[in-house]
Amino acid sequence: MSSQRKKAARLDNSEILAAAGHDLRQPMHSLNLVLGALAGRAEDSETAALVNSAQISADGVTSVLETLLSIAAMDAADAAPEISEFDVQELLQYLREQFAQRAANKGLQLRVVPCTLRIKSDRVLLQRILDALISNAIRHTESGHILLGCRRTKGALRIGVLDQGPGLSEDMAARFFTVNGPDGANGQDGAFSKTSWRGYALGLSIAQYICAALGHDMTVLSREGKGAAIWLKVALAETRNESIATTISAPPHAPEKSDAAIVIVEDDPDILLATTQFLTDWGYRVCGGRTAEAAIQDIEANGGGACPDLVLSDFNLTDGQTALDAIAELNRHFDSKIPAIIITGDPSAPGIAEARELNYEILNKPLRAAKLRTLVRYALAENSQTP
Repeated sequence: MSSQRKKAARLDNSEILAAAGHDLRQPMHSLNLVLGALAGRAEDSETAALVNSAQISADGVTSVLETLLSIAAMDAADAAPEISEFDVQELLQYLREQFAQRAANKGLQLRVVPCTLRIKSDRVLLQRILDALISNAIRHTESGHILLGCRRTKGALRIGVLDQGPGLSEDMAARFFTVNGPDGANGQDGAFSKTSWRGYALGLSIAQYICAALGHDMTVLSREGKGAAIWLKVALAETRNESIATTISAPPHAPEKSDAAIVIVEDDPDILLATTQFLTDWGYRVCGGRTAEAAIQDIEANGGGACPDLVLSDFNLTDGQTALDAIAELNRHFDSKIPAIIITGDPSAPGIAEARELNYEILNKPLRAAKLRTLVRYALAENSQTP
C-alpha cells in the first residue's frame, strides 16, 4: 500500500479515542456504579477487601479513560478556554470530597489545605488538570499521604499536588519542566520515548497539554523514589471575596444522610438498579424509571406523589427522547423547576450545548460513585439555600 493510501486510511488519534470512548464509557460507568453499590453492602471483611480491590482497579482505568477522552474532546472542539474568576476554596473542597474516599481505599490520606483567594482560569479545565494529577498520585502512591495546597506568589497562586510515590528520574522530571517552562520551549518537539509513559508520565502529559491551552506554567519537582511535587501557576483574580474566610472550615453541603427525594430517569436497567441502590444506601428516597412518564408513575405509587428535590437523568433515552424532554415533562407535571443533573456518554451529542445554557450540571460517563455523591450533595445544598 502506498504512503498516500495509508495516510488516507489512517484515522486521526482524536477520532480513534472518540470511537473507543463511545464503546467504553457505558460499561465502565455501569461497573463503577455497581461497585459503588456493592461497597455499601459488603457484610464481611473479606468481601469488602475484594470490592475495594476491584474499585481501585476500576478507578485506575476510569482515570486514564477520562483524561484521554478529555484531550480528544479538546482537539475535536478546538474551542478557546472560558476564563472566569472564582474562589479556589470551592474547587479544593470539591476535589477533597471527590478523592478522599478513593485515597482511603488504598490506605492513603488526602490532605487539603484551605485557601481564601480567588483565581482566574477556566474552572472546568483547571479541575480536569487537578483531577489528572490527584488520580495519578493516588494510583502510584502505595503509602503515606497526598497533599493538595496553595502558595501565593507575586500576582499569582501556585496550586500544588505533592505525593510520596515513586517519583521521576532526574531526566524525566527535567523533560516535563522543559516542556512547561516559562520560556515555552517544547523540547524534542514535545516527543517522548515509549519508556517515558511510565509512572507519572501519562497524567503529567495530560496536565501539561491542558496547561498549555490555559497559559498556566507547570513545574515538576521530583526525585526517583522520593515522590513528586507538581505546581501550577494560576493568575489571581482582580476581586476578592472577603466572606469566604468564615466558611472555609465548614463549606456548605448537604448532610451525610438525607431524606431528600431523588428521581432517576435511566433506560439502562442495570444502571437504574445500581444507582437506585447506592442512593438509597446513602439515605435518599429514590424513585425512577426508563422514561419521565414511568418515573412519575413510580413517584405516584411509591413516593407519595410529592415533587422530587432532584432529577438525575441519562441524556439519551428511549424513542429519541433526551434528558431535556424528561426534565421538561417532570417540571410540567409538578409545576416546578426541579434541579437536575444530566449524565451522558456522548459529550458532543446534539442538545448538550442547550443543556449547558440552561445551567444543568453535565457529567460525562464513566462516572465514579464518589463523584456523583459529591455533586448530588452540592446540588441539594444549593437548592435548599435558594430562596
